[in-house]
Amino acid sequence: MPTHKTSSFHKRRGRAFHMPRAVVYVVFGLALLMQVGCSRVRGLFERNKVLTPVEVFQKVSPSVFVVEALTEDGKPLMLRSGVALAQDILITNCHVVQNGSSLRVRRGEQNWTARLIVAMPEHDLCGIRPNGLTLQPVQITSASELATGEHVYAVGSPEGLELTFSEGLISALRDNGGAHVIQTTAPISPGSSGGGLFDTHGKLIGITTFYLKEGQSLNFALPSEWVKATVEKVPATPGKRSSPQSDAELESEAWLQIGLEALKNEDYEIAFQSLIKCANLKQSNAARAHFELGKLAEQASLNPSKAYDAWFRKYSWSPDEAMVQALQEFENAIELKPDYAVAWVELSRGHDLRKEYAQAISAAREATRLAPNEWEGWFRLGCGLFQTGTYDEAIEALQDADRIAPQAEHSKVLLVLGWTYAQKGDREHVLKVYQELQAVNSATAKYFFQEYILPQQHTVQPGNSSK
Repeated sequence: MPTHKTSSFHKRRGRAFHMPRAVVYVVFGLALLMQVGCSRVRGLFERNKVLTPVEVFQKVSPSVFVVEALTEDGKPLMLRSGVALAQDILITNCHVVQNGSSLRVRRGEQNWTARLIVAMPEHDLCGIRPNGLTLQPVQITSASELATGEHVYAVGSPEGLELTFSEGLISALRDNGGAHVIQTTAPISPGSSGGGLFDTHGKLIGITTFYLKEGQSLNFALPSEWVKATVEKVPATPGKRSSPQSDAELESEAWLQIGLEALKNEDYEIAFQSLIKCANLKQSNAARAHFELGKLAEQASLNPSKAYDAWFRKYSWSPDEAMVQALQEFENAIELKPDYAVAWVELSRGHDLRKEYAQAISAAREATRLAPNEWEGWFRLGCGLFQTGTYDEAIEALQDADRIAPQAEHSKVLLVLGWTYAQKGDREHVLKVYQELQAVNSATAKYFFQEYILPQQHTVQPGNSSK
């Protein structure tokens, strides 16, 4: 048979169709990179896509709910808004929830009971946890990156009208403690408090909070930085943390924070009600709540301002009845926390003011035992002993107080020490105290000179007034 030879040309052609393996890998890799790159670019584009108003509403509306504060008999007291920031947390304004006996979240015909779990009352932001409802959290972005003139959208429930959508501009960014409170032309009506303010990407930039009735388009939202900080105060889901806090503990702390902030703002009714709610939950900070309630009643008895008076009249307490209430609250605090030294100090002071000197001395001794390096216990002990005529022990206690008292309190301690020496008839030490007072507080020294250096007779009540 004839032998067919394959030409070198055919051999070369055959080899030409076999692409080197390395080249195949390079081509495949480039194709893969192009595909991944395109996906990333496409994803980046989608994330930064400017949405139409319709798209913004469709994106964020599932995350906005009606929040109801209810009376004791379950009737709506206030209807406002809330925005989902986590699967189990809605953010709203503290002024929305703080007057309610209970809370409820509503969407259409459905409603869920809810519980306060976090509060930043200094920013009027509170977080609540609905029971049995899994939320769709919004995306959040920094308000610090905003610019005046940007389009924004507000979603809330004015007058209970759910998911009301309005559009406007950022009209100003007002600096407040390093963050920007957002002023916007987007209408914010009564009931929109706690609703969301969103940018053109459908991301949360603030929580709508108030508007000025006298001004046109003067509406404001709290910045997302504050919102984020509020949510971050809530521990992770139980079971995912080593030392979990129960919802009751979280709620108790939230009411305590609202009460303390209200005290600073002289809103004594809110303070009183919030501290009672904290105390009634009987959690670890209930002792602090009872202590603050005692201080509130004590101050209402001693220093009635207009704000105190407005709150005080509601309960028809006389000053003495208020002091009895204060003593009861201090005792409640001590019962829960027996080593609460500052509560023992205030208990001593209250008994002193009611001229119950044996009880005052006993409480002060316990305070000094628990906190021997704190001046107030020794000062209260000195005052009580002075009132019973036990001058040598009083002097010893007051000297201990003076040795560790902060600079601002030296004149108070020295004044009572000087009174004690005067009552004992020790003129040498009276003059020495006067010299020390001159170096510390010239006004107090002048008073002391007129009263005790000059030859006059006086009855002294050092434990009263603001001592």
